[in-house]
Amino acid sequence: MSGFSLEVVTKQRDRVVHRFRETVNHSKARRNLSDSLYAL
Repeated sequence: MSGFSLEVVTKQRDRVVHRFRETVNHSKARRNLSDSLYAL
């Protein structure tokens, strides 16, 4: 039973980390886009 709950927690954590990385990458891309627009 403990192994099952640990697996669920790991999946939840991976999902949160993945979403966090996507958000960071998205904000970074948006910042690069705005920088290039300012460069124009």
